[in-house]
Amino acid sequence: MIQSMKLNESRNRWPVSDDMTVSELMDRGGRAWNEEMLEDLFTEEVKERIRRITPAGLRSEDTYSWEYTKT
Repeated sequence: MIQSMKLNESRNRWPVSDDMTVSELMDRGGRAWNEEMLEDLFTEEVKERIRRITPAGLRSEDTYSWEYTKT
């Protein structure tokens, strides 16, 4: 479980499991973050880190990348 979650009444609104997946943090279309959920569950630092990641969508495939490879 993420240690930077807010432990308050919002956990009742957003059921969180110990094996939470990224898809649970996305809107229904899977192309954007569920901003209301992020606001309720995470600290400012964690929210900013999550928002830096651009979701590719629920039907996209995972890929490997290396930040230091020239393409």
